[in-house]
Amino acid sequence: MTLIIAKIVNDDIQIISDTKITDVFLGSQNPLLGQLKTVLLNPYISISFSGLPDYVNDVLEPFYKSEFPDFNSILVVNSILIKCLEINRKSENLTNFIICYLHQNKPKIFRISNYQIEPNLKTAWIGDIIGFNKYQEYYHSLEKIIEFDKMEDAFEKVINDSSVETVGDFVIRVANERDKSDEIEFLNYQINRIRYFGPYNFVNIDNEKFMVKHASSQKGGYGFSLFRSCDPQRPAIGFHFHVGGFGLIFFPKLNYTNGAIIQNQPDGEAFAMEIKNKYGFDVHGLLVSKKGLSFKHINTSACYK
Repeated sequence: MTLIIAKIVNDDIQIISDTKITDVFLGSQNPLLGQLKTVLLNPYISISFSGLPDYVNDVLEPFYKSEFPDFNSILVVNSILIKCLEINRKSENLTNFIICYLHQNKPKIFRISNYQIEPNLKTAWIGDIIGFNKYQEYYHSLEKIIEFDKMEDAFEKVINDSSVETVGDFVIRVANERDKSDEIEFLNYQINRIRYFGPYNFVNIDNEKFMVKHASSQKGGYGFSLFRSCDPQRPAIGFHFHVGGFGLIFFPKLNYTNGAIIQNQPDGEAFAMEIKNKYGFDVHGLLVSKKGLSFKHINTSACYK
C-alpha cells in the first residue's frame, strides 16, 4: 500500500507520496527497491497511483511511446483519465490514481477511484486509510500556518511512525514553480531538505547548545541528500547516500516507476556527474560532502544560478 495526498491552495499545488512497497505475502520490501508513486509525465502532468504497481505501466508505456494525442493537451489528459479508469475497473478498484494537471497556469486535480473519475478537486488522497488517518491527526496537531509546510511535516511524521507499516521509506514532493520568464508554471520534484537518521550529540556555539546528528559506518545511522534534473522536460529525482557511497535515481522516462542504484559514488558531486554522463541531463541539489561534515550546492550546468 502507500499514501498520496494532493492539495491546491489558491493557484498552487503540492503532491506528497512515499515510495514504500509492501508485498502481500512477503511484507515490507527493501527501501532501495521501492517505487516512485508520483511520476511527472512532463512539466504539466503528473500521475500518482496506489495499489497494484504493475498496472501503472499500462499508462506509462503508451505515454512514453507517444501513443496518446498531442503533448500537453486536454486530449492527452482525457486519454490518461480514461486509461486510469479502465485500470481501476480491471483491478476491481485495487488500483487508484490521482492525476494533476496545469492548464493555463491553473492546477487541476482528478481522482480515479471507486470506478469513477472525480474532477476539479481541491484536495484528494489515495492509499492506506490507516496512514491517512494518522496524517490527519498529525496535520491538525501542527501549529504552522503555511499549508504546504504542514502537509510535508505531517507526512514525515507518518513515515517515521512505526505503527503505520504500509507507508514509509522516502518522501517525494511535487509542486508548481515558475520558469525563468516568471510567466509559465510547471511541475517539478522538490529537493529542499537533507535527511539524517542516526546518533547525535550536542555542541556549544556562542553559549548555546545545538544538536548535531552524525551518520557514519562507525557510529551508525545514515543520511541522504537530494538532487533533481535541471531539465523540466526530463523530470528525475535522485538520492545520494554518503555513508554507503552510492546513489539511487528515479528517471521515469527510462525506468518508469523503478529506481536505478549506482554504486561506487563516494560523494554527491561524483554522483551528480555520473548521472549527467550516463543519462545526458544536468542536475542540481544541496548535497552532503564526502566526509559528511558539510553541505555543498552542486549544479552540473548553468541552468540554476
